[in-house]
Amino acid sequence: MTRSLRLGSLWAAVFSLVAAASVACAAMPDAVKGSFERTLTVTGPADLDVNTGSGNITVRPGDGSTLRIIGTIHAWARGGDGEASARERVRRLEANPPIEQNGNIIRVGHNLERELQRNVGISYEITLPADSRVRSNTGSGDINLSGIRGVVGANTGSGNITIESGTGEVRASTGSGNIEVTQAGGDVRASTGSGNIRASGLAGALRASTGSGNITAAGNPGSGWDLDTGSGNIIARLDANAGFEVDAHTGSGSIQSSHPVTVLGTFGKDTLRGTVRGGGPRLLLRTGSGSIRLE
Repeated sequence: MTRSLRLGSLWAAVFSLVAAASVACAAMPDAVKGSFERTLTVTGPADLDVNTGSGNITVRPGDGSTLRIIGTIHAWARGGDGEASARERVRRLEANPPIEQNGNIIRVGHNLERELQRNVGISYEITLPADSRVRSNTGSGDINLSGIRGVVGANTGSGNITIESGTGEVRASTGSGNIEVTQAGGDVRASTGSGNIRASGLAGALRASTGSGNITAAGNPGSGWDLDTGSGNIIARLDANAGFEVDAHTGSGSIQSSHPVTVLGTFGKDTLRGTVRGGGPRLLLRTGSGSIRLE
């Protein structure tokens, strides 16, 4: 066979594979979609616990007497389930959403039959009284919480977390994704297996850790900061008149400070211990591989 014939046969095979893949994708049914909406009456701050196996969660403040839930359903015909089965699951969820209320205690996404969990994802948009307490969990998806003044918790197996303009305690965790916390009035704890952490407008304590990623923290610490990354840079931005203690170490990288540090003990390229403006809350900064900057 000549070279031109071999090339012609190769391209013919490639085009056949592409065509087959296109046909297979075209044959794969899209998700069957549905939705539901419920408005619940509460007598003050709510205690919300929302959970979904796959989907995004958004929570924001509304008025002081109602809690509004909008659910967006996606059901897929996979693993032996046909489109008719997917449509039936959507119909049942629309008719009977997984919402439980006991006074001001609201549980969303927990009382779900096993049959309705298969190949189904539900995203939630919820508005509630601003002083409420929120616990949110998704196996795969993003979480966005804004303007909540009570204690908030957010956990996702894979996805990003954004929490802003809250005054209560914050707990945020993701297996893989970024975390951003802004204008937090309470203590903050944030952890990600792989991703970056950004926290700004801090007034309380901060504990942030990532297996692989950068950490940036900004504010005036009323309590200590503990920042740790296995591989990544750390930037701590503090008010110009802030007094604090610093204990910083990097396994491979440099340490720089724009604040006047009174060194305690030995100072080296990879270690810095000392006080700034007479001392105050302790900043413990650790990176296995990366640089540390105090700004």
